[in-house]
Amino acid sequence: VTYDPSYHGFTGPLKVGWSSTQLNDGLAQKANATYQNLDVPVPFNADPNGGNMIGYSLYPKTVDSDLNIREDAARAYYYPYQNRTNLHVWLNTHANKLTWKDGDDVTADGVEVTLSNGTTTVVKASREVILAAGSLKSPVLLELSGVGNPDILSKYGIDTKLNIPTVGENLQDQMNNGLQFDAKKSYNMSADYVAYPSAAQLFSNHTAVGKDLLRKLPAYAAQVASANGNITKARDLQRFFKIQWDLIFKAGIPVAEILLEPSGTTYDTEYWGSVPFSRGSVHLSSADPTAAAIIDPKYFMLDFDLHAQVEAARFIREVFNTEPFADMAGAETSPGLSAVAATAGDKGWSDFIKNNYRSNFHPISTIAMLPKEVGGVVDTSLKVYGTSNVRVVDASVVPFQVCGHLQSTIYAVAERAADIIKGNI
Repeated sequence: VTYDPSYHGFTGPLKVGWSSTQLNDGLAQKANATYQNLDVPVPFNADPNGGNMIGYSLYPKTVDSDLNIREDAARAYYYPYQNRTNLHVWLNTHANKLTWKDGDDVTADGVEVTLSNGTTTVVKASREVILAAGSLKSPVLLELSGVGNPDILSKYGIDTKLNIPTVGENLQDQMNNGLQFDAKKSYNMSADYVAYPSAAQLFSNHTAVGKDLLRKLPAYAAQVASANGNITKARDLQRFFKIQWDLIFKAGIPVAEILLEPSGTTYDTEYWGSVPFSRGSVHLSSADPTAAAIIDPKYFMLDFDLHAQVEAARFIREVFNTEPFADMAGAETSPGLSAVAATAGDKGWSDFIKNNYRSNFHPISTIAMLPKEVGGVVDTSLKVYGTSNVRVVDASVVPFQVCGHLQSTIYAVAERAADIIKGNI
């Protein structure tokens, strides 16, 4: 493992390092050699935290290496301060909706909650109310509170406090698939080895792919706008899609994440396209705050997303056909060449991918931090437009999908929000 100290802090509350499960048997080096032996080499990246993520890497995790335990927000931010008299954490408590002060000013004065014993009460707020329930719940809480699309709210008998129809729209998530291969040795520990290829490394004809995608962007924007009833406007979506296209084909950001995870006598891989263009939504299904939301991520809505997923699968096959991995691995067991032929096109891969994917658990952008006139719900201080004291601090505010995992980004959003609230910015 390697890292550049200039890209890291060493005094923060959250511990970062490598776990004892990281193998030290030469597999990491053989993976590195294999990636560099590809027809279009994927270089070794000594530290992806420097802003350039392209390459093969052994990324650090949020672990306490000394104790070999998972580090998390509770250990870093809660346990050291849990005895403070001005901090109260209510477990097994369900947030139902925000409550509002009377008058024209849209100011939240509390949160209605249901306790574990079934009692409903209101926690009063004298300053701010901060939603941090995540991309799939924070927008629903806003809707339950009367903030959202009046057409949706009226359907469930909820009066509109603020007309912001893009609440719950712009949902972006990645699709996760996997390939498996027999291993010629057995591994008794599990570790992750990651590669972040660019478009030039993933697509054999990336220039042609880029030109074709650029030509499709207006149609993509129109299709997404039509699917949500033009709540998000095609002209705005086209502008955002062009930004995304520039990042992929000009800036050269990663277009896929490839994870190799040896376990027993299997080389398991997980992969996903990093920056899908499809846009879905999440909305309430009832005025009952305990009812499940209606989540529609629109996976594979646009053909580039499927194509990127197929190319990632082909890329993995190329890795396992390249030395030294080619000599370490046996047959492909899933999907296997009998299910998806070596020469299969996108159509040949489609059934396997669509029947075997799952969410990558990276939903974002349902309360996007954007100018209100182009569909934003919160401003640059993370405050909901039109309110005086309601902020959102979670992945729902991130307007574009990120190429890595969301965790470090959300810690950064939370630290930034804390500074804003304290008046340090």
